[in-house]
Amino acid sequence: MGTSPARPTTFDDTLGMRLSHRAMIADAGRLTDLLAGLVAGAPTDARHGAAVAEYLQLFCTSIEHHHRTEDDVLWPILVETAGPHVDLSELTEDHDALDPILAGIRELAPQLPDRTATAALAGHLGRLRDLLTEHIAEAATLSSDAA
Repeated sequence: MGTSPARPTTFDDTLGMRLSHRAMIADAGRLTDLLAGLVAGAPTDARHGAAVAEYLQLFCTSIEHHHRTEDDVLWPILVETAGPHVDLSELTEDHDALDPILAGIRELAPQLPDRTATAALAGHLGRLRDLLTEHIAEAATLSSDAA
């Protein structure tokens, strides 16, 4: 009894990953806009601040889980399959750059709706949005090159 060769990955096989990436970018954009609005003086209170802080913590957890899965599962498969034909260094560097941004968000979120924390969070979220957008575009390029 032998093993059959692995079938090529299809566009449909990557649906979960693509949806996850879209959700991360969309949430990062919405959260950036929300915090920018609070910095600009949109009304808020402690209850709203606590709800946003809780969501920010969950958002950071989901991104960390996603990237850990890429690091521990997906990328080793890519390297094993493609060997020297794939370069993941830019994607790995992006993950390294995300860590301090996510840590800053986690640290500041509980301080909402404090104005100073809100302004710092807005900056972190803008950087997160931009880095996720770039990172996901790089990953999509890698995926299309591999296809």
